[in-house]
Amino acid sequence: MAGCATNNAKALKKKSTEFTFEVSTTPCFGTCPVYDLTIKESGLAVYNGKKFPETKGELFKNLPDQEMDSLRDILAGSNFFKMDSVYNDPSVTDLPSTTMTLTLGSGTSKTVMGRIGTPENFDAIKAFVERLRQRNFPQPTDKK
Repeated sequence: MAGCATNNAKALKKKSTEFTFEVSTTPCFGTCPVYDLTIKESGLAVYNGKKFPETKGELFKNLPDQEMDSLRDILAGSNFFKMDSVYNDPSVTDLPSTTMTLTLGSGTSKTVMGRIGTPENFDAIKAFVERLRQRNFPQPTDKK
């Protein structure tokens, strides 16, 4: 199994490797942004802002190569396929969860849901995705 995870990390580093990375967030009792974001290896990003994000609705964007290289690097270095599937404490109710699914072109797929007690590598991916979201799907400006 360790060999498979290592091979998956190496595959992600290659620009030719097909993959889909999906991120979904859930609400909290406050104003936590709720959105879905799907990113293909080609750089195509499909964003659907649902509740409290800066940008609502479905948007499509081709991400710059630099963003895609950074995404590949952080995913490859995260040991994503070795993470537990769930990081949660059912007694904690006011924290949003983030669910990430990484699917390689070979069909290998892993879904990780994190609410509390997530490892640093999960948190690093989550922080990267949040920065990516804010840079590429910013709050629209009012045009008067």
